[in-house]
Amino acid sequence: MQGSKVQARCWVVAAVGGFLATSVWAASSQIWKNRTRSEREQGDLKGISLAGDGTLTLGPAFETLATAADPYLWSLARDSRGTIYAGGGNDGKVYRLGKDKKLELYFDSPELEVHALALDSKDNLYVGTSPRGKIYRVTPAGKSQEFFAPEETYIWALLFDGKGNLYAGTGTQGRIYRITPAGKGEVFLDTEETHIRVMALAPDGNLLAGTDGKGLVLKVDGEGKSQVLANAPLPEVTALVTGEGGKIYFAAAGQGQARAPQRPQPQVSAPRPAPAPGGEEERVPGQPPQENQPPQQPPQQPQQPAAPAGPPGAGVESKILCLERDGYAREIWGQAGELILSLALDREGSVIAGGGVDGKIYRVDPVRTDATLVHKADSLQISGLLKEPDGSLLAVGSNLGAVFRLGGKVGSEGTYQSAAFDARVFSSWGNLAWRGETPPGTSVRAQTRTGNTAEPDSSWSEWSAPVERREGGITHSPSARFIQWRATLRSSDGKASPRLGEVSVTYLQRNLPPEIKSLEVQAPGVVFQKPNKSSSTAAPGEGAGSAGRGDRDRSSHRGSQQPRPQSDKEGRAAQWGASDPNGDDLTYSVYYRAADEKEWKLMEKDLTDPFFSWDATSMADGTYLLRVVAEDTPSNPEGSALSTDRLSDPFDVDNNPPSISPIRAAVSGSSARLEFEVADTFSNVGEVIYSANAREWEVATPVDGITDSPKEDYRIDLTKLAAGEVTVVVKATDSAGNSATTKTVLQVGASR
Repeated sequence: MQGSKVQARCWVVAAVGGFLATSVWAASSQIWKNRTRSEREQGDLKGISLAGDGTLTLGPAFETLATAADPYLWSLARDSRGTIYAGGGNDGKVYRLGKDKKLELYFDSPELEVHALALDSKDNLYVGTSPRGKIYRVTPAGKSQEFFAPEETYIWALLFDGKGNLYAGTGTQGRIYRITPAGKGEVFLDTEETHIRVMALAPDGNLLAGTDGKGLVLKVDGEGKSQVLANAPLPEVTALVTGEGGKIYFAAAGQGQARAPQRPQPQVSAPRPAPAPGGEEERVPGQPPQENQPPQQPPQQPQQPAAPAGPPGAGVESKILCLERDGYAREIWGQAGELILSLALDREGSVIAGGGVDGKIYRVDPVRTDATLVHKADSLQISGLLKEPDGSLLAVGSNLGAVFRLGGKVGSEGTYQSAAFDARVFSSWGNLAWRGETPPGTSVRAQTRTGNTAEPDSSWSEWSAPVERREGGITHSPSARFIQWRATLRSSDGKASPRLGEVSVTYLQRNLPPEIKSLEVQAPGVVFQKPNKSSSTAAPGEGAGSAGRGDRDRSSHRGSQQPRPQSDKEGRAAQWGASDPNGDDLTYSVYYRAADEKEWKLMEKDLTDPFFSWDATSMADGTYLLRVVAEDTPSNPEGSALSTDRLSDPFDVDNNPPSISPIRAAVSGSSARLEFEVADTFSNVGEVIYSANAREWEVATPVDGITDSPKEDYRIDLTKLAAGEVTVVVKATDSAGNSATTKTVLQVGASR
């Protein structure tokens, strides 16, 4: 009796490289965790299955049986003796798989493509060719002849019923033909669809067909009457297979957003006679003759890829649905960016799906409605699947033309190689850990390698010695910016598989100094305030506990908020943009000095937000500079922190208004002349205006005609003054916006 199965759950921790105890390394280590499906889909799987929760296991045994000289293999068939045939393109050839695992040419058709193969009870092989739509019969002795020519463009599917009749699904007129063993054919079903893409036999002997156009699943009885079983959410049914209990599984594909599946009303269609060879083809009811129709596009098939405009599979979507016996079609899995081309059922009743983007093979659980990526083939498209008597599956691939076997047993070995991880800066690597299960007879070993290029190349280090023991082991990977891990999973008996969950790598970044990318002093009269906070302004040198503008908020760097500007005619503010390559928290110190001074004076320290406001009236008129120092002290121990600084552009502080000299006035009759001088101690004189008896302001022009210096002389001539007392007010403004006013009172004519 076999012993009970023991599953060991473990954390395996292995030192990858000792952290360097020097001040150039950051204080806080970080952990890179790799565990989700989306993360692991970026890596490279060989013989590994990827579950929906990101768990890695050994996939089914996967074997490349043979490769073809042709780039595309689209169809598969097996005769009663177990001989395997594969058809493809671009030369319309059919190959036979020999015992030496080599594909030997069995039939060379005059056409370009072979999308369909079928075998009768006598092992005669029937070959459906395109794009001139002919069917050939090849005897077991290798003799071939044209069997039926329906004058269609594409032969997509071939299928025998229990009476020996051959059915052919065609395009671009969406017809199904029934051909007797004698080679006499008729149109069995004429639809309004473009292509009959796939066919299968229902358990009751009726014919099932999937279309391209509206994405219909049809059931056709022996009289050629059809019923729509399902209207797929995407326009093309690309694969169809029957399951236990009368269930039908089908894949639909197309571009853009899928529509909801519909349960359509039954539609009935009767058979029609086949068109006479060389005669005029009858048009599809309700549509114009073929020559007046827009060009028809063939359905989804692997072709030589053009230069990609985006990531593989961009804009494509596939869904797999289960059609229940009661007629309800439920989606069991869907994937944007994937093109499902083939379906089969494994021995457990799960759906095996072949992808057409990068050679992925999925196992879809129809009950849990999730998918496991079981293998990734060397071919870019898995064009066809065929179930073997022993429960294994055969697959044909395109872009590389090949035949594969997906075995019923677990593979003996598989490897997963992660995508490279970017630590952003040069780092030292610490512990490698993994979570998982290793049943008896299975094992997991992990390795790492590092480098300083985003994509691993010859400059990267060698793979480290594997960590194989359950309790872990020591390995070494050099310090670098990028790291990659690789896991090898093994099974000795092909029955059980290890399970690899989360993998984590601890690392310590080299400490790099902060960066201050910008520093801007705001215009006079603008200060900053945090949302819902009081103004954070202070005079130079005021401490954090000072009242008024000294009440600063010292919230953490991670929680810093964008400042809100507000007006304060006595205030000034500065704002800067700072970051840290290590992601460290930062604190800031602000210094100032006048342009004619040498030493910096501290205004404030330990700021956590990248802005600062202060009272500009505490500074004498003059030209100044600010210096902001950023430090990563909060995230590093004393002696290990780094800093950087940045200087502002020179800015002016002008707190004092200009002065206006006493006005000298000379009155003559109803006229008067006023003369005065305006001077400023720091900036140029700005606008000077005057008003007589509170009338509208008028602009005064300097005697020399231009305002361009800190001192200007003015002469104002007033005329047509009314007799009596006239009050003249003069207002002078400097270039900083400071203003001063004065007045003089004139006596014009006789006093009242």
